[in-house]
Amino acid sequence: RAHIFLVPVEGFGQMVRLHDRLYRGKLAAELRLDIPFVPHVTVGADVDLPNAKTISDNINSSNFEIQFYLNELFVVEISEQNADRRIGASISLG
Repeated sequence: RAHIFLVPVEGFGQMVRLHDRLYRGKLAAELRLDIPFVPHVTVGADVDLPNAKTISDNINSSNFEIQFYLNELFVVEISEQNADRRIGASISLG
């Protein structure tokens, strides 16, 4: 399974600080030090890796800008057996 991410230019540092704050609390035991954190917004996923690469290439070759304000987030569980699903309560940021 491949995930397709948008990585911010503006707000990159704020997302890193948010990540660090989240993993100081209840999620501290879940922090993966073996995988570097790259701030991102997931915009898609596909089990067909070549198709995911094509989608990613198309996004990267286009000239666009997305502006948004992150005011809430939620944790999802991703597994091979189940569709992605929300776990726990949402977290208000605004």
